[in-house]
Amino acid sequence: MAKVDTYSCDSCGTQRKTANHWFCAHQSTMEIVVRVGQGKPPKIKVIVIQEWEDEYADRADVTHHCGLECLNKFVNRVLSGATASSGDAGETGES
Repeated sequence: MAKVDTYSCDSCGTQRKTANHWFCAHQSTMEIVVRVGQGKPPKIKVIVIQEWEDEYADRADVTHHCGLECLNKFVNRVLSGATASSGDAGETGES
C-alpha cells in the first residue's frame, strides 16, 4: 500500500492537493569567513526554497507553502526575526 501524506500550508493552513503549485523551504544560519583578527564571524540567515518534491517535503526542518504569496509571508517572517514557523492564524513557537 502506498504512503499517503497530507500537507497543509504553514502560512495559511490550506490543505495540499495534487494540482496545486507548492513550494518547500527551510531556514538556517551560516557564518561568513572573515580575515583573522576581525572578530567573530557574522552569522547570516539562509533560506532555501524549491518547488515541491515529496522527499524534501517530508524533512522535519522544511516548511510548506501553497503559493508565492504564502512563501513571501514566510520569507518576511524569517528576515524580520519573527519565528519562521509561526503562522498567520495565531500559531506561535517552533514546530
